[in-house]
Amino acid sequence: MKIRLTNPITGRGRTYRARLTTGHPESHYGIPVMLLDDDEILDATNVVLQGAIIIEPPKRKNQIEMYGIWVDNINAMIG
Repeated sequence: MKIRLTNPITGRGRTYRARLTTGHPESHYGIPVMLLDDDEILDATNVVLQGAIIIEPPKRKNQIEMYGIWVDNINAMIG
């Protein structure tokens, strides 16, 4: 999966390769977290502030399922 984030200060965008996992210490109760290239977590705040855009959606079945859960969780957090 690939995701594009835009720095809100400089306006510069960057594309990252991302993956979802429940095997990270920040994952609680089976809620997946999104890890970027450098294993940095993409949280709800950064999704909103950096205008996250999915460039290439996940392809593997487990990643698609986790993506749905992740999106639902983000939406619940931001209202």
